[in-house]
Amino acid sequence: MHLSHPTPLQNIMESKTCSRRGILLPFNSYSSHKKDAQHCIFCDTTFPLRNFKGKAVCPTCSQNILKLFLEREVR
Repeated sequence: MHLSHPTPLQNIMESKTCSRRGILLPFNSYSSHKKDAQHCIFCDTTFPLRNFKGKAVCPTCSQNILKLFLEREVR
């Protein structure tokens, strides 16, 4: 018996043989985000940032976060 609709496995095989197609995703321009730029809460760096407990932290400060907290407690 011949099926008129391809099976899911046939769909996968056909999609692998098709040429790759791109999808365009809309992004807001950087200039629209410039006014909302976040800064590291420790050193005021703006790029690149990570999220630490809901706050923006640069990679350097995130690696030294324990030391930074201890320094603040001593003061």
